[in-house]
Amino acid sequence: MDDTPWHSARRRVRTERPDVCAADLDSSGTYGVPPLSDLRPPEVGAPAPRLVVLAGANRPGLLKRAAEAGVLGYVDKEGAPGRGVDPLRRAGQG
Repeated sequence: MDDTPWHSARRRVRTERPDVCAADLDSSGTYGVPPLSDLRPPEVGAPAPRLVVLAGANRPGLLKRAAEAGVLGYVDKEGAPGRGVDPLRRAGQG
């Protein structure tokens, strides 16, 4: 069994079915953008959570690939802690 942070999160997302999920790209246990399709429920037609990523602003290539993979928002990990709430709320609203 793989117990990397990303795989543990994947199991929890499939069990708890959140509307929004935040993923830290620097601690995903994978190189680059984690496999976001892993967060999709196994049932056909079941909604996947909206995803917001946390990463340093100095990683533009990684952020571009995350956006191409369907991420709705980004939180700069080096920014003020309170600034992470708004992107999560906005992702929850779609």
